Amino acid sequence: MPQPALIPEIEYEIEQALAICDGDAIAALRATFIANAFLEARLEQLSASASTGFARGAVKRATKVMRRKEN
Repeated sequence: MPQPALIPEIEYEIEQALAICDGDAIAALRATFIANAFLEARLEQLSASASTGFARGAVKRATKVMRRKEN
């Protein structure tokens, strides 16, 4: 559930979506689902392109350890 401080922002975004869709709630909801699907697909692409170690931060740690060994 959204925090109370975010509710006015969400209400504003809902009003914007409805205005863009000329007050058609179904069209606004459709646009929201399409945008969400796009963002989810993009997130999957980015997650797949990052290695598991990099995503966990292990690459940074390994680089620091290697630098220490070199010095």
